[in-house]
Amino acid sequence: MKFSKGTVPQENKELLPQIVNRIFSICKADKSFPLREKIADVDKEIDVLKEKIRKQNSLFKQSKKITFDLNERIQILENKNDNLKARLLESLGSEL
Repeated sequence: MKFSKGTVPQENKELLPQIVNRIFSICKADKSFPLREKIADVDKEIDVLKEKIRKQNSLFKQSKKITFDLNERIQILENKNDNLKARLLESLGSEL
């Protein structure tokens, strides 16, 4: 298997997170691990951040839908406006 300079094989990229997750799982389960409380605090912070991201994604999706709906309404109103202009010009032209 040839690698260019500075690249990591795909297998290693996938394996490293699994190893790290297993190490953290063991550390969390070991009651004598000195940084166990800090890991729990970090996990709580990660959960808070994930919830914030979920809420922001939801708001983003809602804003996209509202923007799409408003653009559709604008298009409909522009079409109505063009039709009214055309009818007005026709009625003015026929009276002249």
